[in-house]
Amino acid sequence: MKDGNSLPNTAFLRDIQDWVWKRFPTRQLSATDIFYVLQWADSGVPACIFIDGFENWLKSHPREFVSECRLSSLQFEAGRIISAYRQTHAASSIPEPIIVDDPYETALNRIAAQGRKTNNPLLRNMLRTFYQQMLSSRKRARKDYPDWNTRSESFYPLKARAIIDWNTHFRTLIDECFRMLAEQEQEKLTELTPAEKLHCMQIGSEAQQIYKTHLLQKKIAQYFDISPLLESL
Repeated sequence: MKDGNSLPNTAFLRDIQDWVWKRFPTRQLSATDIFYVLQWADSGVPACIFIDGFENWLKSHPREFVSECRLSSLQFEAGRIISAYRQTHAASSIPEPIIVDDPYETALNRIAAQGRKTNNPLLRNMLRTFYQQMLSSRKRARKDYPDWNTRSESFYPLKARAIIDWNTHFRTLIDECFRMLAEQEQEKLTELTPAEKLHCMQIGSEAQQIYKTHLLQKKIAQYFDISPLLESL
């Protein structure tokens, strides 16, 4: 099993999310989706191999993702992809399992580091609230999955929950930061560059809203010097 805080897992999640967005521009990975994606990431098989395999499978199952995209329906094919990959690659190329770390602990350490870094008392208080929210979320998650650090069947849903909790509370932090700004500063951050406007013209209305939301979050994080918090767990 891979380290619960490893960047490869973060990159793997991002690659699968990007692939889903190409088919469904407004489809955010759910906690259930993340549960399966983390299992696939833990196999050591690159995300691109899964994506190619899924695309080939969907060509022969064109009705599967017509109206929705449920990654659980790809679990059987994912197992076949993993088996085929391992048969054609040397065993040494598959990463050895290692002990997992608590993703909530990673979150708490990251928030604490930002709190120590900032000289803004208002921001420090908001980060303190963020910290307490993740602390409470960890308490609930550990109660539901007391054996999270000994059984993968418990670790994966706990990790998925940690990611969802992080994203939810981070959005709240970003919204509060935005409300701290003067109206002129808010307008400046929401103003799109010519390149950003061009990109919006090339995508649908729902995808535009998601793009603008992510873009504004990035700009707010940069403004308050909390960009490290943009990285998912």
